Amino acid sequence: MQVFTCGDNSSFCCGHSDIGRPIFSPRLVEALKGIPCKQVAAGLSFTMFLTRRGHVYTCGANAHGQLGHGDTLDRPTPTIVEQLESVGSVVQIAAGPSYSLAVIDDGTIYSFGSGTNFCLGHGEQYNELQPRAIQSFRRKGIHIVRVSAGDEHVVALDSSGFVYTWGKGYCGVLGHGDEIDKTTPEFLSSLKSHVAVQVRPLEN
Repeated sequence: MQVFTCGDNSSFCCGHSDIGRPIFSPRLVEALKGIPCKQVAAGLSFTMFLTRRGHVYTCGANAHGQLGHGDTLDRPTPTIVEQLESVGSVVQIAAGPSYSLAVIDDGTIYSFGSGTNFCLGHGEQYNELQPRAIQSFRRKGIHIVRVSAGDEHVVALDSSGFVYTWGKGYCGVLGHGDEIDKTTPEFLSSLKSHVAVQVRPLEN
């Protein structure tokens, strides 16, 4: 499955190295030619690509480390995230405005990029320049199967159909009956008698 992109490429987010020139019609991303991809996730000015073999490539703006390469250098074309190669096969990806999430086949979520609004799930608002496992799930033996990234909050689904949210709680978007920010993933107890099959954050 090949990837074609078009649109504003001023931040390299289309994966073509000719910066500053819009791509007016779909163009094959040459850096991924011959590499079958199963998912693409687009952030505000960067893009993530997930291959069928579980590898992650990123390109575009990288001011907050959202590309996951351990630095803040922009990448004009898709570059493999080496730090994820040693932790397992990635099964799903999600992109917020300036942060990234990757679910590994063992149920662990890795997050990287902007820590604003606690969207990385580590209990702090520091940026992460490379993938870091969300430890609260690991400690409790929770196997995550899907994650979805909003502008200011995150929703995750585990293998039992339970839902977890974290990030900015404005207007009650996290579902915990209040507007309090959640700095780490918190179980959505109001849905404990239900089995969720899909999750998706709604924007404020």
